[in-house]
Amino acid sequence: MRRWFVLIIMVALTATAPATTLPTVPPVTLSGAWVSVGLPDEPLDVVAHNGQLWVSGANEMIAVSDDAGEHWTVRNEHRNGEMLFALVFPAPHTIVAYGSAGVRLASVDGGQTWKRNIVVPDAGLNQVAQIGDFAVGSTAGEFGASSDGGASWGLHGLLHQAPVGPVAVIDSKHGLVLIREPAAPLDQEIAATTDGGKSWKAIGLRGYKFDSVRVDAGEYRLYGHATGTDKAPALAGSPDGVHWEVESAPAAAYFFCAAQGCLVAGGWADLTGAEPALWALPADEVQPIMLSWAAVGETFCRVSSDLRCRTGRAPWVKPAPHVAAGPTPKIRAAQCRQCPTPGYPLQAESRGRQGSVVLHAIVGKDGKMKQVLVTAAPSAALALAALATVRKWTYHPLLSNGQPMAVDTQITVDFNLGR
Repeated sequence: MRRWFVLIIMVALTATAPATTLPTVPPVTLSGAWVSVGLPDEPLDVVAHNGQLWVSGANEMIAVSDDAGEHWTVRNEHRNGEMLFALVFPAPHTIVAYGSAGVRLASVDGGQTWKRNIVVPDAGLNQVAQIGDFAVGSTAGEFGASSDGGASWGLHGLLHQAPVGPVAVIDSKHGLVLIREPAAPLDQEIAATTDGGKSWKAIGLRGYKFDSVRVDAGEYRLYGHATGTDKAPALAGSPDGVHWEVESAPAAAYFFCAAQGCLVAGGWADLTGAEPALWALPADEVQPIMLSWAAVGETFCRVSSDLRCRTGRAPWVKPAPHVAAGPTPKIRAAQCRQCPTPGYPLQAESRGRQGSVVLHAIVGKDGKMKQVLVTAAPSAALALAALATVRKWTYHPLLSNGQPMAVDTQITVDFNLGR
């Protein structure tokens, strides 16, 4: 008799993708207000590359826009397929997508045709950085590297069972992984390789917490804040991932960085040019941005339960200088009011699927779930089961000095089969 358990924690064969009639996407007219793009499936990642916007998502959907978000073309879709979390561009005309259940889709003709294979069975890569044949990636609880373009991987578990954060590569030898939760309260933990993934070194940056990483002029750049009482914005730089220099960040604190720039107070900064350009967005609805965003020209797109885009280019107003925080507020953490356990889907149980589904969620001031986004999953079936249940959860909201506050959080749902 088979038994199954669901635990909730807060915090290789190659084949051509099946032929199918790809859906069309209605065009949108972009303005200063958010516009929802009518993609056929839920988006999970949006990336800017060579002036194009690319989206990957549920049902192995891949879509592209050549005109800054007004018209979209679906390049791949597979009904009842897996979830694609990461989209990378390792070489000219080469595009690779990674997702749940170990799915990997690769195109060598700019996305016109795709080859599908399974590279990490029963796990699935949710974050990948790749240059040529060298790639660094992570699952919900492991990280590692590939030296053959992502066809095979050597993955390592985490000693502290902490969630894996963003990944980056500089060249064919140097790769980096941020660990989201420090091993100790005042340490930022980093895993770095300087030999193409053959070995890894653990590095701790005491007194700092970094949320994102970019590669700039052949060096890693980390963006975050100090862990002291003032939470001062901080930057860290390294040529190899092992030796670091940390400095105070400019007054415009960084929210989250992507390949082409960073979210800053009131908009985004394009850091790819010789002279960094700043685009301001209207103050309304700039946040929450969740974990995936991209910008091309004056168009800014973000992923939540759908893909939303808008134009920017309003006058930039420099934020006020950072001021040290006052007395520490009295915080009461958000507490589950009604948080039922997801059922184990029959499809996943019959196939022996198990593992962790990781979701990024925003709990509103009223205690209701405002946005829930899957960020890692061992299979689409488990992800959909977790998503459908968690979206209905309600909380006693977070209180700061007695006042309710919206808060973003990570939710991990562990599906375990027993016999």
